Amino acid sequence: MALAWGWVLSTGLWGWDVYPLIAAGRIDGLGGVAATFGDELMDGRYPLGRYWRPLVHLSFGLDHALFGLDPVGFHLTDLALLAANMLALAAVARRWISERAALVAAVVFGGNLVHADVLAVPARRADSLALLFTLLALASVFARRRWFAALSVAAALSSKESGAIAVLVASGAAFALAEGDGRERWKQGLRAAWPAWCAFALTLGIRTWALGGLGGSREAQVSAAWSDALAALARYFPAAFAPTQVRLLGSAGLSCAVALALVALFVALARRDARRTLVPLALWFAALASLTAISRAERGWYELPFVALNGLFAAALFEQAFARAGAARLLAVPVLAWALASLMPGRAAAPELIAAGESARVYLGQVESAVRSASAGSAVRAPGLPLELRDPQPWLDGRERTFAVLAPYSVAAFVELAFPGRAVRVVPPAPPSLPASTEIVLVLER
Repeated sequence: MALAWGWVLSTGLWGWDVYPLIAAGRIDGLGGVAATFGDELMDGRYPLGRYWRPLVHLSFGLDHALFGLDPVGFHLTDLALLAANMLALAAVARRWISERAALVAAVVFGGNLVHADVLAVPARRADSLALLFTLLALASVFARRRWFAALSVAAALSSKESGAIAVLVASGAAFALAEGDGRERWKQGLRAAWPAWCAFALTLGIRTWALGGLGGSREAQVSAAWSDALAALARYFPAAFAPTQVRLLGSAGLSCAVALALVALFVALARRDARRTLVPLALWFAALASLTAISRAERGWYELPFVALNGLFAAALFEQAFARAGAARLLAVPVLAWALASLMPGRAAAPELIAAGESARVYLGQVESAVRSASAGSAVRAPGLPLELRDPQPWLDGRERTFAVLAPYSVAAFVELAFPGRAVRVVPPAPPSLPASTEIVLVLER
């Protein structure tokens, strides 16, 4: 995967939330680590909602302590998270499907195009962390380690709200592994799942205490879980079950057709055993789609957990084909080609992502020069913000795709990090109030 994704090391630090996360994630000893679990995301800077993601703060705090503001360190952490997710997915596939299928799952997941959206912007590591602990919870259930599964469930919810799915995934696996008659299966399932639910409840309680409520996006609607879930299912289906290069197929319709053909092939091969794989994946998929619908937002990097299902499905399809006798085993060849396409994605460094990082670097260099040359009690101006860059390639459904570069609260956090000893007030393009004698007012122009 180093050959496929090594280019992200040159993308710089950009994205509206990166610098606020670094500023909020600074830790000072064990006391600072403990205090993180009582803090709101970005110390309340985020303007579109209230969230609690302490493990994200801790990861940014460690990166800042080790690397300062050097982008390479933050990207190395994200690459390490990708490797950890691949290993966790392989562990799940090995226990659920087979050892020979585990490599297929990891490679199909690791080569998917979604990682271009995740790796280039460190702020999106919340999705990587939530998925990692979800997979660890599932692997722990297969290994009959219910307390480690419970810890992973708590960590998933502490990474991002979508991590709430971990308790459902772990519980579903616990009941699926139970043996005996109906009553005995329920007893075994409950015995295996109750620590995970206790961990989930405790973590949710800490989150509620930290936020003074459940928090979340201001646009979120619980009713969307059933009113918009079908639309979300259709939008994310290609990411869940189509080959890794779904965007290269050119349209959502073609991607869905390929995905449905692969599902039909799996059913034909597995026959009665198909539901043992497809039912858990379908329920996991439906829960993810419902959660995505609640958020009232669709983002490229939200595909990440769906791509884990992609890897597991590819592994199951490979195992069913390879287990056939005679010429039927040749049906495993398309799946191997799928995996090889992930190993050799044939993509160069994404120029628009590198351009976004360079745009942020140049702009913040101008800000730094302006503040450095200003004296206390003065007001200085910075040029207009590079808010977004447009991607020439739209989403599969034709919608325009943009990359968020910087926002006023991003600049304010950067100035706080670059000038910790100076009082600098960042204001939007409007007539500012007079600066105090001890502060500098930085006015962002249009």
